[in-house]
Order: sequence, then C-alpha cells, then structure tokens
Amino acid sequence: MKKLTFLILVCLFIGGKASGQVKILGYITTNGSASYPTHKDSLGHGGYRVVADITERDAITTERRKYGMMVYVQSNNTAYILRDATLGNANWVNFLSVTGTVSADQLSGTLTTALQPNITAVGRLSSLSVSGIIEAGSFSGTLSSSALNTITSLGNVQNLTVTNNIAAGGTISAGSFSGPLTGTLNTAAQPNITSVGRLTNLSVSGTIEGGTFSGTL
Repeated sequence: MKKLTFLILVCLFIGGKASGQVKILGYITTNGSASYPTHKDSLGHGGYRVVADITERDAITTERRKYGMMVYVQSNNTAYILRDATLGNANWVNFLSVTGTVSADQLSGTLTTALQPNITAVGRLSSLSVSGIIEAGSFSGTLSSSALNTITSLGNVQNLTVTNNIAAGGTISAGSFSGPLTGTLNTAAQPNITSVGRLTNLSVSGTIEGGTFSGTL
C-alpha cells in the first residue's frame, strides 16, 4: 500500500512539473513575451520571427541568424529573407523580390518602373495622357475640339474629304476643287473658268472679245 501511495505521489509530482513553464537554454519561453523566434530550423538561431521595425530586424545578433531565415517587419508589412551566408544587414532581401521571371495568372499592384519596352499591347483604355509624341501606322477615332484647335498644319495629306465647311484666314491651294467655294480668289488669271453665273456688273479695263454680243452697247 505504501508503494502504491508513493507511486501516485511521484506521478502527481511529474505531472505538476510538466504543466509548468518550459524553458530551453533560456531561448524559448511559453509566456508569450519571449523576444526570440517561435519557429526554429535549428536550436537558438534561424527560422522565422516577427519584429516591429527595420531597426529591430537589423539588431538581430549574428548568433541568432542563419542563411535563409525569414523576418516579418510590422512597420512596413514586409517579409525579408536573409539571402547570403555572410549574414550581414545588407543581405536582407524582400521575400517577394525576384531577379528572374515572374509568371502568374493574375498580378495586381502598381509598376514602379516607368519604362516597359516589353509591353506591346494593352487592353482597352478609358483615357490615355501622353506628354511626348504618339507614333502609329494608323489612327482611328475622333479628335476632340481642344485637340483640333491645336492643329496648325498637316503634312503629307494625299486626300482630304470634308462634309461641312472649310474656313481659312489664309490661302487655300490645291490642284483642283470640287463643290461650291466662297471667298475671293487671289490669282487674277483663271484660264480654266469657261462660264460664270449672271453678273450684275462687269468692269473690264482691257478688250472684251466674243463671238456674239447682245444688248445695248
């Protein structure tokens, strides 16, 4: 009976010790206030840990560091990996930093590199603002009034079709015109005009020649 009682007391003692706090070499505690990593790939260093800011990350001692360990910085919501065996602060690299190719079905975010020479096509844009020159094989669409007002000359125009009116403060020059024209001709000699409408008055400083004259001379 005494042996049984002693055995029960030993079991209770062991159970009580096992339910208390566990500390291994001063590195890991279970009270929630430990300043050491909660996940380790080897005892005392490496693994994964969370720190408040970059300063705390860089203050991790060399003894606690290991090539490939990960640290999450709360101040900028960024995970860093120690990507060099020298274990220096210069070797902390953004966990999502890639020097090669990234392939994914969908990517979200804003590109920070302005020049993107590999992009040859984009989806339908609701608006596009360009400060430089736009070059293309052809353009289709309608220019806005503000854009039209800035056009002062057109080069290399082979054909121009106008459904409404053309108003010009200067000179209009062309090989031929089709349709009604209003304004004053600047070129005096017009050998191609073979007929005109009914004139109210006609003043001629030179000679009038004709096959037939009718009226009162």
